[in-house]
Amino acid sequence: MNKKSKVVVLPCEAYEEEKIYNLLKAGLKELGGLEALIGKDEKLLLKPNLLKKAEVEKAVITHPVVVGAFARILREEGYANIVLADSCGHGTTRQVIQGTGIDTYLEKYEIPAIDYTKGVHVDYPQGVQAREFILPRELLEADCVISLSKMKTHALERITGAVKNSYGFIYGKNKAIGHTRYPSADSFARMLIDLNQYVKPRLYIMDGITAMVKIREQSNVPVILLTAKSEDTDKILGLNIGADDYVTKPFNPVELQARVKSQLRRYMQLGGGSVRKEVLTMGGIELDDRTKEVTLDGDKVALTRTEYDILKLLMENPGKVFSPTQIYTQVWKDNPYGAENTVAVHIRHLREKIEYNPAEPRYLKAVWGRGYKMGD
Repeated sequence: MNKKSKVVVLPCEAYEEEKIYNLLKAGLKELGGLEALIGKDEKLLLKPNLLKKAEVEKAVITHPVVVGAFARILREEGYANIVLADSCGHGTTRQVIQGTGIDTYLEKYEIPAIDYTKGVHVDYPQGVQAREFILPRELLEADCVISLSKMKTHALERITGAVKNSYGFIYGKNKAIGHTRYPSADSFARMLIDLNQYVKPRLYIMDGITAMVKIREQSNVPVILLTAKSEDTDKILGLNIGADDYVTKPFNPVELQARVKSQLRRYMQLGGGSVRKEVLTMGGIELDDRTKEVTLDGDKVALTRTEYDILKLLMENPGKVFSPTQIYTQVWKDNPYGAENTVAVHIRHLREKIEYNPAEPRYLKAVWGRGYKMGD
């Protein structure tokens, strides 16, 4: 039987360095102390969420204060062999952290940020969804991996947390390949579990201080806080920042299950997903009809007006097949003379911009003899 993991949830309202430092110290004490988890002579790799270079206030990356506070604790407790790295979505580790404040903390505590240099094929035959991975050599050489994750929204999985942060273990362009290999939320989630089981991070620290607010700006996905904090002020704080329910330990598993089912039932009945109806999402694609912008995994995609209108039509009707004539009529608003060739050319150009592999499209699919659709 697998040993159960211990979880500590600590309320915090702001990124105040001393407060976060003291909270991390308290949390680690609840877990039995760092020495009970990590040997002093081990080679440590810190893995924050460094999707891309972005302003800290946008809550895209792990907050520098969280990284800095934990780095301070490691140095104070005598850990010497430490590096920080991530397989970033856009750019290298050193490029992404530059100017964020993370670089300042790493310099202060003499922790090098490294860029992965080589991918290594590893087999995982006991995997449920994934039985092989391409992982960075530097990751495999570490004795202990510590995940410094960021709780935030995710186009495919709805929420990114500690488990999703581990996708940054995948080396380089193999991350893009993984999105095509595991296109659904279920298959991607199962792959992530296999990946975590293989790498086995020793400790997960999740920065969720501003996460709830950001999640509520984009999604109605239910959030239940499960914590040992039972004070009324803690409950009020959790509910005020966007949680749907608050369960304190010890709790009855049957009651927790009922609460989860209740939240899911409400979510499905009222319609889950985007709060902003003008924002459409599918996998890593987001179309914002207010700004007329399209992004793929956070990066802007330059579309012509016609390409944008085709994409919008298909994303507004996921799974529905539109014939070339229907697309031409609705987008060009003209008689569909020569519609098939004209639409096919625009579809090809659109795929080149929104697909990782246009030859094997994940999003914009052709239905033989009938037309085109987005999604399954």
